[in-house]
Amino acid sequence: MELRSGKIVRTMLELSQASTPCMICLKEFPESPGLHHCSRCVGVMCNNCMKEYASFRVKKALDDGTIPSVPCPGCRLPHWKPQQTFVAAPGTQFTEDLSFRLEIPRRDRYYYVHGIHDDEKFVGFVVLHHWRNYYDREHSFHINDVDKLKPFILPIDALLTRFVCKIITEDDNIDHVAQVLRDAGAMVGQPSESSFYVGNLHRLFLTNTNPF
Repeated sequence: MELRSGKIVRTMLELSQASTPCMICLKEFPESPGLHHCSRCVGVMCNNCMKEYASFRVKKALDDGTIPSVPCPGCRLPHWKPQQTFVAAPGTQFTEDLSFRLEIPRRDRYYYVHGIHDDEKFVGFVVLHHWRNYYDREHSFHINDVDKLKPFILPIDALLTRFVCKIITEDDNIDHVAQVLRDAGAMVGQPSESSFYVGNLHRLFLTNTNPF
């Protein structure tokens, strides 16, 4: 997949000092046209790294007698360790199960972020895909029962997206979730009665922040 320039849509967002890490130099940069996004894996490269990488690819193609191309280095990297599926982070007092629904543009389904607790406090969260008889089963979101959720758990990097996402919740914690995301460095829109928009959602797990 070719890398291409792009910037995150900022409609309906109150911008914070959000930033995005370059996959090559690992420095963080404000979201801008100077960042280059892969349209498949949502990897990001800063302008300087992109110039050096593109120059290397062109020289290599000339040496090999092939057509120059600039494939995303992130897509070519194999997973050398198990993907993370649980974020351990302290949260608020546990009184009831809490979750929110996540709508990511250009994906064909909703994801759900669920708080995990120890009967006293929220101690982390997971991302679930409610599919294949999910609602026919009883589920526990206690820390000791996380393994029972495995058929529905997604890797945490499912939250990695360059698109503005919509968070929807029927719980009364919407203002708290929005504030936690702001504190983590995400770009958060003004919450309505049951939803709000957010950009740079990955800040939630990069900073090990619990939204519950």
